[in-house]
Amino acid sequence: MQFNSVCRKNEAGFNSRFAGKRFLPMFLVIITYLILTLTGCSPGNKPVESPTKKPLVVISSHKPPSPGSSISPTSSPVRKKIKKLRPRKFSKKDYEKLAQINKSIFNNPDAPDPYIQRAELYLENHNLDKAEKDIKRADKLDHTNTGLILARVKLYALQKNFSGAVEECDRLLRMKPDSAEGYRIKGLLFIQKDRDLKGGLKYIQKAVELDPKDYKNYLALKLIYMLMGKYQKAVECMDKAVALAPDNPDVYYMRGKLRKDVGDLDGAVKDFDKLIKLQPDGVAPYMQKASVLEKSDKKKQALKVYETVIKKFSKKNSGAVKFAQFQIKKLKQK
Repeated sequence: MQFNSVCRKNEAGFNSRFAGKRFLPMFLVIITYLILTLTGCSPGNKPVESPTKKPLVVISSHKPPSPGSSISPTSSPVRKKIKKLRPRKFSKKDYEKLAQINKSIFNNPDAPDPYIQRAELYLENHNLDKAEKDIKRADKLDHTNTGLILARVKLYALQKNFSGAVEECDRLLRMKPDSAEGYRIKGLLFIQKDRDLKGGLKYIQKAVELDPKDYKNYLALKLIYMLMGKYQKAVECMDKAVALAPDNPDVYYMRGKLRKDVGDLDGAVKDFDKLIKLQPDGVAPYMQKASVLEKSDKKKQALKVYETVIKKFSKKNSGAVKFAQFQIKKLKQK
């Protein structure tokens, strides 16, 4: 009994982590994080390269209703209370990046860009107080900087000041009326601020019209279609995103999750196989692939994937290994 209890806890914890490593499971936070992911608010001529990011899970918790369900397919997820964000610990790469930015500020204290870069780094790690100070410094140096405006949008979104974030988007669009990025972010904010799916859809479609070659616009469009219950259109958006960014691991992870939710299990396995080739050291695609194989009643193949997880990640991810061991035992008992 104790072993089963531990395994259930491990299973729950593992599923929580893989529902989105950088996401909180609540709807509003999913949208907020999508805003941060799709903003791309770095000004030009950055002296610092951004570190390689792990796959993001940009997928709604709003799954297709079962055939016998009485729930409307256009119903939206339930709002949940969001806990106050706490600053995260800096990684080694974050400290290295911070050191380079601080050096840039020391060498050129009157340039706004390094302050904006440092604010973005703080925003990524949810240190809102320090980010706000750097945004104010940059504002004194150049209040018309578009990177500054987008950094402030991020800050307001994390502070749940959605009205302020929309105002900043409007300010950006007055300065750059053809900014696809501005329309995309405004559309996402409309969902978060007023649950206005139609209004959000209008702005994101405008972003696609202005820049049909930016895969990020299709990621945002896919999210709205999912919330509307239009899952086929969501899949089509992901197909376009993959075509535009065929070497981006994020799009394969997201399309694989979506295909799994809509029942295209073979397609989901193909996406996770592609992701494993792109990021062989990531545990998430292996676990997602094994889960899909289980759902497809391919017991032997699922067992092989779980065994690979145990062999490959025994020293890297004890939680994943314990969960894989639990799943192997469960499958063998069937």
